[in-house]
Amino acid sequence: MHDYMKALHARFCREPELQKVRAELDRAYREIKAKLVQQDQETLLQLTDLENELREETSLASFIAGFQ
Repeated sequence: MHDYMKALHARFCREPELQKVRAELDRAYREIKAKLVQQDQETLLQLTDLENELREETSLASFIAGFQ
């Protein structure tokens, strides 16, 4: 069931473009990354990956809740 809802979510839910916000986020990310040592950069990448995963799961949970 979870896979089915995930497929429906991917098919019908589109995230807003938000190009200006994405550009600002990318700029801030690059600025922070330039100031960090290698170990801190890896931690920053892990944080970013986890944040993206959390957003995807939250979006899917919200989509599923809409059917209930």
